[in-house]
Amino acid sequence: MSQIDAEFSECQAAIEELLKESSKLQQDFNEVVNGINSNFRQIDTCFNKHTTQSKKLNELQQTLNEIRQTKDEKTFTALNEKFTECKNRLQLMNGIKRQTQSNFLYFVIGHVSLKLWNEGDKLRFKQEYNNFKDRLVFIFFIFPFIQMYFGFSMAIHQIQSFCNFYYFSSLAIRENILLINGSKIEPWWIYHHYISIIAAIFFLLISPSHPCVRHKGVDLLNYFVCWQGIVIILQNRYQKQRDYTRKALNKKSQMDIQTSEVIDETPHSQYYYLIPALFFTYSYQLVISIYFLYLALTKKEEFETNLEIIQLYMLSICWFTLFGGNLGTLLKVLNRKGVIEFEEIFKMIAHIFTRKPKSKQKEN
Repeated sequence: MSQIDAEFSECQAAIEELLKESSKLQQDFNEVVNGINSNFRQIDTCFNKHTTQSKKLNELQQTLNEIRQTKDEKTFTALNEKFTECKNRLQLMNGIKRQTQSNFLYFVIGHVSLKLWNEGDKLRFKQEYNNFKDRLVFIFFIFPFIQMYFGFSMAIHQIQSFCNFYYFSSLAIRENILLINGSKIEPWWIYHHYISIIAAIFFLLISPSHPCVRHKGVDLLNYFVCWQGIVIILQNRYQKQRDYTRKALNKKSQMDIQTSEVIDETPHSQYYYLIPALFFTYSYQLVISIYFLYLALTKKEEFETNLEIIQLYMLSICWFTLFGGNLGTLLKVLNRKGVIEFEEIFKMIAHIFTRKPKSKQKEN
């Protein structure tokens, strides 16, 4: 047998062996998929039973309220404890159900399940969320810098507004899915993205002759966006370090995320500059809101259409809402973490306004 014939026979044997292995792999895969689909059908059956039991629970709640007056306290307490246990078990199942759980997701995607059952898929989705925020942070710098250096450009402004729309829309979708799959996310963070989407749409509709452009309202916004980008980078860096530490101490689940809107952990001494930076950021948002309102009220003769006035009013409302929501959430987090004790502050303020003047104290 020649060398070529030997190589041909060896290659033929290898191909036949690979064909058998690939056929076995495909068969195993189909069996696993069929098993998974069978398990999901069983899960759907469990959820259907859960829906039926939830209806029974509501009926029993009414019955329990009616018989409460006819039974002695001891008998009723024992029965009520069993009822409460049933209620807790059914409520636990509510958090596991495969459902959209968000009107925003329902509007964008439809009534489909976005529950991820594979733990590996969950972690990859969370990592993609964090990578997305890191990759797109450049939009907070490149477009504002171009307009601040070369002057206002309608094309650049519209690209920037569209990028902001895409950025906050994607964050809203991703964070809703993370919420469904077990992340502990402050509701305000998601509402923040909804409001930012609305603001981006109104900015996209601004014309080159709009008073907001002529009176440097866009420049004021560009300065803010650059500052916001710096704060986001600092926060992401800090939150990643705290995220790792909290997981190591088993204080944070694998699906919890760091956010760029407010801090969610007590800062170390070397990161306390984040708190003043955030307060300055939110104050800047209030300034922008007031300035847009000022333009809408004092430059009415410069508006060409009523739509331009409505745009400024809506932008003012959006930015004021962002200011209030961000500030309120930050104060709530700081109070919860013990950085700010609001009860003590309120007591001090109350003491100032309720104490008697010294002259009156002496007369008494």
